[in-house]
Amino acid sequence: MKKVLVLGARGAMGVHLVPELIKDGWRVDAVDREMGEALENVNYTVANALDDDWLFDFLEGSHYDAIVDFMLYFGKDRFEKRYKKFIFLPE
Repeated sequence: MKKVLVLGARGAMGVHLVPELIKDGWRVDAVDREMGEALENVNYTVANALDDDWLFDFLEGSHYDAIVDFMLYFGKDRFEKRYKKFIFLPE
């Protein structure tokens, strides 16, 4: 089963994407500032996904087949600091 991380899983787009990912057979790690409804193959984590320290700790030792990032970035510097942490090389 493929595994995906969705940052902003309860936002305007994430709330619709997560159920579609489940239908397509994905295991979803969903991060948002509030808990979502209990769904099979979804693991919700309540956290601020814009907190770099939290996110980098969360990603440490993890592997995802895909990451969907619905966070809003004001300025490219903040995103450039983060996107390299999203790149996972094949094991």
